[in-house]
Amino acid sequence: MRPGLWIMGAALAVLLVPSADAQRKRDKDRDRDRDRDDEEYVTRIDTTFAFDREGTVALSSMSGEIAVTSWNRAEVRIKAYSERGQILLESSRSRIDMSMRARGGRVGETRYDVTVPAGARVLTQSISGEISLRGIKGESTAHTVSGDVDIADMGARLDVTTVSGSARIVGVAGKVEVDAVSGDLELERITGDIDASTVSGEVTIDGARSKYVHASSHSGNVSFSGTIDPAGRYELETHSGNVQLMLPATVAAMLDLETFSGEIESNDFQMILQPGSQNGGRRRMAFKIGNGGARISAQTH
Repeated sequence: MRPGLWIMGAALAVLLVPSADAQRKRDKDRDRDRDRDDEEYVTRIDTTFAFDREGTVALSSMSGEIAVTSWNRAEVRIKAYSERGQILLESSRSRIDMSMRARGGRVGETRYDVTVPAGARVLTQSISGEISLRGIKGESTAHTVSGDVDIADMGARLDVTTVSGSARIVGVAGKVEVDAVSGDLELERITGDIDASTVSGEVTIDGARSKYVHASSHSGNVSFSGTIDPAGRYELETHSGNVQLMLPATVAAMLDLETFSGEIESNDFQMILQPGSQNGGRRRMAFKIGNGGARISAQTH
C-alpha cells in the first residue's frame, strides 16, 4: 500500500507544479490585462467652451498639481488628466465645478491645467499637490493639506492655507490672508492688507504697500519691508526667532517693542524713548520716530 500511496502523491505533486513556460504565459497574460485595466481607468479632459468673464471656477483634487492661468477671452479651457481617478466636471455658463473620485482607493498621477477669463473667481483645493495661480483678477482661494502654493499677478482678495507646505505670493492688488502650519511664507509686492501666520516657518514680507499688516510665527523669523501709511497699523510677532523691520527713511511712527530675551538695534533712525516697563525678563520699550503717526509693534517671546 505504501508504494501505491507514494506514487499517487508524487503524481499529484507533478500536476500541481506548472511548467516554466506555462507560468511565463500566465504572467504575460496577467500583465496585459493589468495594462488594459489601467488604460480603461485613465481619465482625460481637453475642452474649451464659452464662460462668463466673472464666473466662478471651483477645482478640487485629491492628488496632483492644479495650475490656473488667465486670458482675455470669455472662455474656459480645461486640460485635465488622471491616471486612475475619475474626473467629475459640472459646468454652466457662470460656474464650473471639477473634482475627482478615487477608483479602488487610488488616483495615480493627476494634473489640472485650466485657463479662465481674467476676471473669474477661482476656488482651488488639494489634499496632496501643488497649487499655482497666475494673472487672476477675481477673488481667489488656494487650500492644500500637503503641497506648496505659488501665486503671482493677482488682482483681488486672496485666501491661502496650507498644512504642510510653503507659500510664495508675488504681486497682489488686494487683501491677502495666508496661514500655514509647517512652511515658510514669502510675500512680495502686496498692495493691500496682509494677515500672514505660520506655526513652524519664516514669514518674509518685502515691498509691501499696506495699511494693515499682521505677521506672526511660533518658530521662525519675521521680517517686513515696505511703505508705512501714516494711519496704518503694523504688528510683527515671533515666539522663537528674530523680528526685522526695514522702514523708509522718512517714516513717522510710534514704535512699540517687546522682547523676553533679545536685542533691539537701530542704526538708521533717531528714536525718542518713551516710558516703558520691565516685567521679569521681559522688556517693553516705546519709541517715537519723527512726528509719530503709524503704529508699529514688534514682539519676540
